[in-house]
Amino acid sequence: MVIINRLGSKFIIVALLCAPMFAKATTQAPKTVGLASSNNSGLSALIDEALKNSPDLKASVHKAEQLKSLILPSGSYDDPTLSYEIMNLPVDTYSYKQTPMTGKKLSLSQKIPFPGKLTKKKSMARLIAKAATHDVQQKQYEIILNVKKAFYKLFLEIKNKQVLGAQKKLIKQLIVSARAKYTLGQIPQAEVINFQMEEADLISKILISERKIRVEKSNLASVIGRNTNIVEAHPHQIVKTYLLFKNIKFQSIKDRALKNSHQIRTLEFNHQSASEGLSLAQLQYYPDFALKASYTSREANPIDNGTDFTSMMVSVKLPLLFFQKQSNNIKAAHSHLGRSTSLLNSKKIRVSNKVHNIYYELEESFKTLTLLEDTLLPLSKQAVRTGKSAYLGGRVDYATFLGSIRKRFSTEFRFYSALTHYETLIAELETLLSGPIDPK
Repeated sequence: MVIINRLGSKFIIVALLCAPMFAKATTQAPKTVGLASSNNSGLSALIDEALKNSPDLKASVHKAEQLKSLILPSGSYDDPTLSYEIMNLPVDTYSYKQTPMTGKKLSLSQKIPFPGKLTKKKSMARLIAKAATHDVQQKQYEIILNVKKAFYKLFLEIKNKQVLGAQKKLIKQLIVSARAKYTLGQIPQAEVINFQMEEADLISKILISERKIRVEKSNLASVIGRNTNIVEAHPHQIVKTYLLFKNIKFQSIKDRALKNSHQIRTLEFNHQSASEGLSLAQLQYYPDFALKASYTSREANPIDNGTDFTSMMVSVKLPLLFFQKQSNNIKAAHSHLGRSTSLLNSKKIRVSNKVHNIYYELEESFKTLTLLEDTLLPLSKQAVRTGKSAYLGGRVDYATFLGSIRKRFSTEFRFYSALTHYETLIAELETLLSGPIDPK
């Protein structure tokens, strides 16, 4: 800990001494990250591929289509029943003319629910279908978020390897210089060995980074729905998203999330459907009806000339066992409505809390990223450049210079780590908002 503090103090001293030399360079630090105006090195193409391939999304789409197709049937009458009956046919002669009771009866019957029941059923089906539609849209945003997260992780590992490679290249140059100084008796052999150990440690880290890159490529391939275990994506740069927080107020973001979130909208429609279900359960106290019309064809017989008959029938289904069935169905509907209300309120609370946390973390992340990009990273680079000359000239010792090198490259990695974290937070907030943070 004492050594680290001494190295850090010496790094700060070197940086302060060099500040007048690179004050101008600091003001010229780049304000953007990325190549041209392309949207994050093929990220859009990967998102499109994931939306096209995702089996979970396809399952949600099929479910939404299924529920939409059930709206009309749920509000329709049961199919009418057509029946044909041969009545009172004598078994001794099987003759239609033997008795006046024999006939051929054709009947048509139709069940008619109490007015309002079918309307409620259709309304419930429509609301459930709307909830499924919002579930599909939520799945789309979740897929986009997952692709971005996997993309940014791969980008960070690629940058880690590049940073380690640049650090190794510098150490290799210093090994050559250190050997020359050792030959002249200017430094002890331990310094040369320490530089060589530093190079070996970096080689080990690069090997680990290469393995992690393969893992992240495999994870990205899985997220976008490819059958292969790897995706040949090389996101060497991502474009930094600029947000003007003075124009993006927390309360406005929170209100948009509560209004537009597909998760909340799904639960709202489920809640409305549960409310309609309670109304339907209460209508079950009222009777259903059935109508039946019949025509009986008769043959002439010894008693009469076989006059045909017609008949009409109206039946009523009485809920006499309401204390066992209807009342308990209403209790169940009340419980279902209460559950849906609690789920909706819980989701609103969680969304509000998550928006709050992400918003202020995003604001802090933007400031940290700006500090790294505009100040710390240029300072650390300049410190290494001036420190190299000072070390070769014998004005800075080995430990101080090596500390500056480590600080410079760790700062660069911190910058890329902060950049991916910042972009990930934006993607998470856009998922909650179901749209861009700044619609303009």
